[in-house]
Amino acid sequence: MFNFSVLKTDDGSTTDIKITPDGSKFLLTECRNCGMEDSKAFVWSCNEPLSAAEHLIKDGYGGRMFACGVSHDSNLGIVGGHKGTLILDLETGETRVTVPERGGFFVSFLPDSLQFLVSHGNALYRYTEDGKDTLTEYYGHREAVETATFLGQCVVSGSKDGTVRIFHSTSGRCEYAFFNHRSQKMACVAAALKGSRLILASNSNGMLYILKY
Repeated sequence: MFNFSVLKTDDGSTTDIKITPDGSKFLLTECRNCGMEDSKAFVWSCNEPLSAAEHLIKDGYGGRMFACGVSHDSNLGIVGGHKGTLILDLETGETRVTVPERGGFFVSFLPDSLQFLVSHGNALYRYTEDGKDTLTEYYGHREAVETATFLGQCVVSGSKDGTVRIFHSTSGRCEYAFFNHRSQKMACVAAALKGSRLILASNSNGMLYILKY
């Protein structure tokens, strides 16, 4: 086991981390508190000892970062937060796509595609690869969307409103909603297609829900 300091300040914390599918790099986002305009994204190489590896720093975002993701081909990263959504080249740090009007607690590329999904407020939005057009909008939550994942042709989301919702990925139609009277903010969701459609959801009061859809 090896550990090292990721952030050079105690003003804030890491908010998300993703490893590229080929295992060559990982992308990490930070959220600073007092100096929120200095929040950064970091790209590290996994091919050398992390203490010595060159890493790329993406700064200039101008606000708190909450989420990140990586593309299926391991070439691009996506970050999101208060100042919108950015897609960046993981080799050079060059910004490829900017969606300044939307960004939140969840961002992700679609599986096997460079289209991407962004949370903003109580909704999710699916964008074209260049970020110029919204393909699908997913409404139904009453508070901010905290997390999401993919289940075949569906998008599964969890929200601060304590619900899990399943949307058809193309039409945006909400096909199922789960609520428990003891549930609080849904912090994470996971889903699997093999066998029965299994969904796991965990919330801020320590409850784990197992759903078959």
